[in-house]
Amino acid sequence: MRRGTSSLAALALLPLGLQSGLQSGLPSGPVGNLVGTVGDTVGEVVDGVRGALVEEPDPEPRAGGSLHTKDVVLRTGCHHHTYRYDLDVPTDSWYLTVEVVGPGGKVITRDHPYAGSGRGTSYFQLCDYRRAGKYTLRGHGEWYAETVQDEAHEFKVKATRFDVRRHRG
Repeated sequence: MRRGTSSLAALALLPLGLQSGLQSGLPSGPVGNLVGTVGDTVGEVVDGVRGALVEEPDPEPRAGGSLHTKDVVLRTGCHHHTYRYDLDVPTDSWYLTVEVVGPGGKVITRDHPYAGSGRGTSYFQLCDYRRAGKYTLRGHGEWYAETVQDEAHEFKVKATRFDVRRHRG
């Protein structure tokens, strides 16, 4: 900003008595130097406040992702079934809770993959005593800023549905 404009902005913020003294021209020397310093300082403050009001904070990075699995055929006993997760998180420091929800809406089992590139596979276990029907694989988690390890940011991942049926044999 040009010096003349800064002085005008500063002049508008000064008390009337001081304004008239500046406009009429004060004597040079300590008094004139003091008033000039006050005017410059107020102008700098006005410029600083104006700059602070215009700046906006950086938005928090978004995070999310998706889960994928195949339909399940229940066989005798308990078996592991693979699922895949694909996360979009801003760091490699994260923690995910994956839940398998049965047809009645109850969480059947959970898995907790954590940290790394955000893409991977894991598994959940289903046993033959579970009923057939539509199941949901859903997830939510937290990622941690690289600069502040204690600051957790929550995120959700897109759920997926899959069918569970009994083996016919």
